[in-house]
Amino acid sequence: MTPLKACLIAIMFAAALPFHVRAAEGEVVTLRVRGDAEQRVLILRPEKPAVATVLLYAGGNGNLVIGADGSIRNSGNFLVRSREHFVRQGFLVAVVDRPSDWAGADAETFRMTVAHAEDAAAIAGILRERTPAPVWFVGTSRGSISVANIASRLGRDRIAGIVLTSSVVRPGRRSPQSVLDADLSGIAVPVLILGHGEDGCRVTRWSEQEALKGRFGNAPSVEAIRIDGGDAGDTSALCGPFAHHGFLGQEEAVVARIAEWIKAHGPRR
Repeated sequence: MTPLKACLIAIMFAAALPFHVRAAEGEVVTLRVRGDAEQRVLILRPEKPAVATVLLYAGGNGNLVIGADGSIRNSGNFLVRSREHFVRQGFLVAVVDRPSDWAGADAETFRMTVAHAEDAAAIAGILRERTPAPVWFVGTSRGSISVANIASRLGRDRIAGIVLTSSVVRPGRRSPQSVLDADLSGIAVPVLILGHGEDGCRVTRWSEQEALKGRFGNAPSVEAIRIDGGDAGDTSALCGPFAHHGFLGQEEAVVARIAEWIKAHGPRR
C-alpha cells in the first residue's frame, strides 16, 4: 500500500464519523482532517434525485466561515452566492470551506498540496453516501487552482469532470500559484473552462483562460465558453466577486450554462 493510499484510507475512516447538523439552509458536515483540524461543508439537496453532485470551491483565501446553522459569513463569492441556482438545476451541492489548519505562511500554497486533494476525496466519499450521482468539482478564481490540483491527483474513477471559472492563469501578488502549476496533462475527465470576456483581473484574462484548452491533452472533451455582458460592478476591485470577474448580474444564466454542459458531458448512470 502506497503512503498516499494509506493516508486516503485514514482520512476516509476519520470522515466516516463526521459531525452532522441539520441546518435551516441544509446539512452541515464537519470532517476531522489531520489530527485536530476540521473542515466544514454545507450540503444542499435538490427536490428530486440529483442529476449530479457539484463541489464548489471559492476563490480568495477560501475562508467562508460556514456556521453550524448553515450560515456563511463570507458568502459573496460567485459560486457561493449562486449555490441555490445549482440546486434548482437538479444538483446535490456541497459548498466547501477551508480546513482550520489552512492558515499562516502556507495559506496560499495549500491549494496545490496532496493534503488538499485528500480532503476533497474524503468530502466526495461523504457525498457518495447520499447519492450515486456523478461527482463534479467546480472552482472559481483561486478555487480553480484547487480543482485543477484535485483532478490531477484523484483520477477519473472518483471525478466525473471539472469546471474552471475565472481561472487563475498566472501568479498574482497574493497567490504565487496558478492553474498551470497543476499536472493538467494528467486530467482525464471532461473539462469546461468558462470566463468573462471583459474580466479585468490581470491574472484571469480571458485570452489566457481560453488558451488553457491546449493544456488538457488527455481530457476526453474540453471546451472554453466566453461570457459577455452583465454588470461591471466594482471597477476598483477587478479581481473581486462583484465585478465581471464574478459574473455580476449573470449568476443564474452562467450557472445554467454550466449545468447544461455538465448534463451533456457527464457519464450515463
